[in-house]
Amino acid sequence: MSAPDRSVAPVPPEARTGPALRFKLGRAWGCCGGGPRPVAGSTTAATPAPADSEGLNTPGQSARALPEAPPRIALQSTMIALVVAAVWLLAPSAARAYNPPTGYQKTGQTFFGSAVAFAPDGKVAVGTDNYGAGGAQVAVYSSLAAIGGSPAYTITAPSFKAIAGIEFNGAGEVVFAENFGAPGVYKATLAAPGAVAPQTLAAVPGVADVAINGGVVYATVSGGAGLNKLVRVESNQTTTIVVNNFGTGYAGGVVTDAAGNFLVADTGPTNASGGATGAGLIRVYSSAFAPLTPVSLTGGGGTGAFDVALDSEGDAIVSTGGSLTHVDFAGGTPTVTNFGTFDPASFPFPTSLAYYGTRFEPFDGNGVLVVSGFTDEPGIFVVQTPEPGSAVALIAATGIFLSRRSRRKGAR
Repeated sequence: MSAPDRSVAPVPPEARTGPALRFKLGRAWGCCGGGPRPVAGSTTAATPAPADSEGLNTPGQSARALPEAPPRIALQSTMIALVVAAVWLLAPSAARAYNPPTGYQKTGQTFFGSAVAFAPDGKVAVGTDNYGAGGAQVAVYSSLAAIGGSPAYTITAPSFKAIAGIEFNGAGEVVFAENFGAPGVYKATLAAPGAVAPQTLAAVPGVADVAINGGVVYATVSGGAGLNKLVRVESNQTTTIVVNNFGTGYAGGVVTDAAGNFLVADTGPTNASGGATGAGLIRVYSSAFAPLTPVSLTGGGGTGAFDVALDSEGDAIVSTGGSLTHVDFAGGTPTVTNFGTFDPASFPFPTSLAYYGTRFEPFDGNGVLVVSGFTDEPGIFVVQTPEPGSAVALIAATGIFLSRRSRRKGAR
């Protein structure tokens, strides 16, 4: 377990409560009933959202009749489930403001920051804000375990106040958005370790996040219902709108999948003050920017949608207010489920998500999910599957073995 990162400035208390919290978007909208707020440079006021006209893909709830298990098998399965649950609850972990789904756990590592991204080689970029004096920065570490020590690279400018989103362009270049002091998209080339001067790619008022598709930089611009944009950043420091005036609510994070499609977080319906009033959406656009069927996040049990990350299986994980939401795209219809919940008393507002690894299945895989935002967790935290030799993993494996053995006996 690494100590919390003290090499960068922590989020000040005033940025975690009251109006500052509601504005502190790391992207372009707020929380706790305060709802979305225009980013510096954006003059769009929050307005009630119209009904969505893009044809929501809301996965249906179908039920299948299952054969009744023999009483002895059913009792054994129940006992296995109880044992697994008991070990899971007693397993050591950080404070349980976030309760992960079965098969996952928090690592205990926490650190400060507003946005995180992984490079293909495992380097980690952490953005930290400084709304007052300026000088917000992106610090790059050699690995997740290295956070807490000195960063290998630091990227900052006096005008920077809020780092909205970060993406690596390969292992040697960092692209990021600043959305309060000098709203725009920037890059930094990682050569000699130490301080690295940022280069302006384009001024982008209202920028919410960045993504890279085929080496080309894209950004979401959050303007509110029907006013969001996806823009391409050109080589001459200008932008071209590739998807215009979309969304039921406010656009947030953007990521691209293996097919080159764009997945954009959309808060969904909002009230007059801009607060999300229901489940958010993932807007999906093809590599040619044609709108595809959006995905309703109702099954995740949260509200709104702030950021979206893809794991190694191509599943999406979305920050959705009081929960994280998981979307499995396998098959014809996306399956939307809850991926852990936060303590509602903390008025949770998870924001930036980042994933790294090669497998991320329950009790199986080396992947890690990094979650930032405003919750009862002590800063950014990390979710992973239990270690193969841990008590939780061993009990789960035993339970699966006994359950399968019981089913084979019952079938004789």
